[in-house]
Formats: sequence, structure tokens, C-alpha cells
Amino acid sequence: MKIDFPSIRDDLLNDEYHGTKAIGNSGLKKLLHNPAQYRYEQENPPSPTRAMQIGTWTHSAVLEPDLFKDTYYKMPEGDKRKKEYKEQAAELALNHPGKEGIDATLWDQFMGMRDSVYKHLKAAELLSYVGWTERSYFWMDEGKVPCKCRPDRQVANEFVVDLKTCEDASPQGFAKASANWGYHIQQAFYMRGLEAAGAPVKEFIFVAVEKAKPYTVGVYTLDASALAHGRAKVQDGLDIFQECIETCTWPGYSDDMLELSLPGWCVPRDKPAGNEIRALNSVRIDPTTDLSLDDAAMMAGVSRNTIYNWCNKGLASRPRNPNAKRSPKIIKVADLESYISNG
Repeated sequence: MKIDFPSIRDDLLNDEYHGTKAIGNSGLKKLLHNPAQYRYEQENPPSPTRAMQIGTWTHSAVLEPDLFKDTYYKMPEGDKRKKEYKEQAAELALNHPGKEGIDATLWDQFMGMRDSVYKHLKAAELLSYVGWTERSYFWMDEGKVPCKCRPDRQVANEFVVDLKTCEDASPQGFAKASANWGYHIQQAFYMRGLEAAGAPVKEFIFVAVEKAKPYTVGVYTLDASALAHGRAKVQDGLDIFQECIETCTWPGYSDDMLELSLPGWCVPRDKPAGNEIRALNSVRIDPTTDLSLDDAAMMAGVSRNTIYNWCNKGLASRPRNPNAKRSPKIIKVADLESYISNG
């Protein structure tokens, strides 16, 4: 399907959106983790998993309840191996032509989650505003990188509501899930895309609903620090993509042999002697090792923005690939230690 950049589309089905050749939120996070995996999946698109299908059903049930009932129907309860069940299933299929049957247990779960969201005062208020559901945005980031996003619900230029199903919707549980699943990266990427497409929003709001009864709901925003980190990661991902295109290489993990240590919770670890070896992210490294800005920040115990400022004030750094026009910076362990020691 041909897509113009930039453009806003209200007519795309979910499969059509995912079939377009542009970087989305999930692709960006794959680039950050493993460009080789991103490239492979672009050339060999994976089939939707059961979890992805359940996610689609859940979003439809909560965000488009009328469309959900017009598209799906509830399968009968009971033992699927028995004749009575098969007869009921066949009759329901005849009575719902063109619709897709959903297992009765899953149907009840989706309806329970939907009802719980709409019983939550703040969540119900946010979803009551007139807006666009799953509108597709396409833009050419900095004129070079084709990107796309599809917000769950957008209300004019005010806010986006993003629905998340989770195991733990408590403040502590969702903060952990946000870090683990990169929700701060998603927020930064979406807000960047909406601005590029001419439809910026002031706020990005998460509605989290637990997948088990009683389907507890929490409504959250991420703080400025989380968004700043998300923006930095988005830039890193787009820089990696541009570098991969320019060099025609899509690297996987390190080409070097690394000696790993088990996590501290598994095996107590003694502090390394002297400055010859340091531990970082459970990987033992020496002073000549190159660090990404994120790893440097973790090693120094500061924020990524602080590392940026240190580089501007004299901390030695260089492009990871000097032959690329845009390449993420790297810092040697020894240079980082020297800068910290000299204040």
C-alpha cells in the first residue's frame, strides 16, 4: 500500500497499518535492542501471535465497544469436544455471518475489563471526550527516516490515551512495567510523530487495566525525567537506523567475546580490586572498553543528560562509526574514570 509522508489516515485497518514500510514503536525498540532482529522481521514479517490477537480484541472491546460487538460474537460455554457444544457453535456461526467467534472465557474477560475501565471515574472521563480512535500517522523524521504511529485514542490537540493491559496496575507495578516495556520510549516517539504530522498533543496518559479479576484500573502519566530519557532513546534508535542504512550493516550483539558474571541476587560478588576491572550490567569490562552513553550513565551513577553535559564540558567521546553521517557517541571506560576523578 502506498503511503504519503507526512500524512494522517483514518481509513486504515490494523493489518494495513502494520503492513506499511515505516518504523513504528515496536520496530524502534527492536532497533535499540538488536538491529539484526529488526532487519530480519522486515524481510520475514512474523505472523500475529496469540498474545497480539488478544491485545487487538481487548483494545476493540474497551475503545470501540459497538464495533467489537458488530465484528465478534461470544462462543458457547462448555466442553468443545462434546456434540452439544459443536452443535451450539455451528448454530451461532450461522446466526452471525461474517463475524468471528471468541472463546466464552476470553469474551467474559474482555467485557469485565471494559466494564472496569468505564467504572473508573477518571478513565471514563478521558474516554468520554470526542476524539479519534486508532488514527494512523506517517512522517519522514528529519526528512530521512519513514516513521509511523497509531495512538489508541487522541482528543484534538489536547491528549492521547493509551490503553495497557497488565498484571499489576498499581503505581509501583505500572512504573516497573513502563521501564520493562519501554512505555516512556513509546510516549516520546508518539509525541514526536504527532508533532511532525501537524497534530501535537499536550499530554500522554496511560490507562492500565489488570487482566485478572477484579480488573483493577490505574490512570497515570510519566514524569519529565522519564520523557527526557524516552526522547534520548528515540533519537538513539533513529540514529542507529540511519547508520545501518548508510553502512548497509545490521549488527546483532557484540562481535567480541565477553566474560559474564551471574547477577548479584544469584551469586554474591566481591568488589573488584583496583581500577583494572569494573562490573557493568553483569558484564566484566576493562578500562579500554567503549561504552554507550546509557552504559556510561549507569556506570557513573548519573543521568544520561548529565553524560551529555559532561561531553560538552570536556569528557572525551567519539562517534561509534566515524564513516556514518550520524552515529551514536561512545566513551572509553578509562576516559570516564579520568573525567570523574578530575572533577
